[in-house]
Amino acid sequence: MKFSDHPRALVKGIDDSEALALPGVRRVITAADVPGDRYVGLIVKDWPVLVAIGEETRCVGDIIAVVVADDQHTARRAAELVKIDYEVRQPITNPEDGLKPDAPKI
Repeated sequence: MKFSDHPRALVKGIDDSEALALPGVRRVITAADVPGDRYVGLIVKDWPVLVAIGEETRCVGDIIAVVVADDQHTARRAAELVKIDYEVRQPITNPEDGLKPDAPKI
């Protein structure tokens, strides 16, 4: 899997060409490949399973892409080759900032 490197960032683009060129890689799945609803949650379904282009990451580790490959080693190597174009934004790091009227909704 390709995880977000930033706690809060707009995903502007996903380039999987290098990953797909790696022998043994079958597919790279992104939010664009998932039909229907891709949100989950315990109480409210408000968390994307995969963060799409045009959406914002909410934490380091949000999933942006999933690599399907012949083996785990190849999948991990390919995930490192998936390039994400981010517009990095200021994260909310304390409750006081999160309560400000102009704070981003997370």
